[in-house]
Amino acid sequence: MKNSVRVAVVILGTAMLAACQQANSGSPTANKPPPPTIKELKGQGMIPLDTEALNALHFGNTLLHKRTTDGVELSISYDPDGTREVLFKGDKFNTAYSIDDGERCEDSIRGGTICTVIFEVEDGYLGCDSRSDGACTWRITFVE
Repeated sequence: MKNSVRVAVVILGTAMLAACQQANSGSPTANKPPPPTIKELKGQGMIPLDTEALNALHFGNTLLHKRTTDGVELSISYDPDGTREVLFKGDKFNTAYSIDDGERCEDSIRGGTICTVIFEVEDGYLGCDSRSDGACTWRITFVE
């Protein structure tokens, strides 16, 4: 079972990388301001969701994740048992996730774990990669 999940994650990663490359080819990004960072949002007085709020946001819900830098979209359904179903370009993949200490963590398609800090914003939520500079590149909304 674990090997099939790893294979699915690798396939998803390959598909996402191809989509990113395709989305970036020919699209001018030099004019776009860089996405905000966790540090900048906190500096503006914004407070990231805590573990309780993250659980309420995710458990039993399907969320649309749209990357602001290139338009890549993922529809992800979160089950309270710690599994999620990722829909990307018609393909479905099941992977694990966890919510703890104010972060949502999931296996990266490139290996390792990615943890996301999430802020509530006017029109939904903003997901920020807690690694390195904490870039907030994912717009998150409910799928209805």
